[in-house]
Amino acid sequence: MKNCTNCHTPLTDSARFCHQCGARVEVLSGGFVPPGPEEIAAHFFALLRHQVSEEQDPELQDPYLQRFRESDFGRIFDIRVEQLAVAVKDLADHHPSPREAIAAFLDDALADLSDFFIINYCRDLHVTPIPEAVLKYQQMSPDQIDLFELVMDYLQFSTEPETVYTNLLDMPVDKLRNASKAFLFPEKQERIYFICDLSLLGSCKEGFALTNKALYWRAPLEKARKVLYADLDQIVREKDWLRINGLFFNASRTLNVRLMKLLRKVEKRNRR
Repeated sequence: MKNCTNCHTPLTDSARFCHQCGARVEVLSGGFVPPGPEEIAAHFFALLRHQVSEEQDPELQDPYLQRFRESDFGRIFDIRVEQLAVAVKDLADHHPSPREAIAAFLDDALADLSDFFIINYCRDLHVTPIPEAVLKYQQMSPDQIDLFELVMDYLQFSTEPETVYTNLLDMPVDKLRNASKAFLFPEKQERIYFICDLSLLGSCKEGFALTNKALYWRAPLEKARKVLYADLDQIVREKDWLRINGLFFNASRTLNVRLMKLLRKVEKRNRR
């Protein structure tokens, strides 16, 4: 037998809620009770609301939730939540630090589920289109992911008006020189994936570039910036721009959202 930590009523060892006061049994006799299907579902809806607000528009939360209720995604969702509950229980039983492991596992799994729903069921609601290609990376382990392919699939420059150079041999020499002087300072062994020109007159004195190691950029009236993927910490959208490790970044609404998602994926890839 054990006692409720809130009202001290005696409880059975298997109790998850106190029958006297209704409190959830969090930690009793050193044990940890993992979240069940209802709590996992609640976590998903909180994440979905946040994702819609951050990537699309806060005013669109209700239409997205309405689409959830009207679509057949609910059946898929119920099955997936049950699977996650089983996986969470297994982590609770066998992982040395179950709280941290479960929190990280659910954050990643529910973010993938939210992406699946938003991309496959809500395209007509989007303010910012999210490429379907991002879904193929959900089941890949980090060692299976080609970073260049990941970058191009997430940013999908073919749908954007910005001038992008992926083959530097085809890039005008004066623009390459300007980018190299203004913001792009790679090491000798770095592979440059692309240079995106964001300057008003097409001089390439402002813009951004990704290599196999880092993000380089320069905004108007700002100095050149660089963030190594290994040092990625905070990627936050503020209004219509980003803060990357506290540094201001702005391309366009669509590219900002896609780059935010890409850098978070790269950060998780490096963490694993």
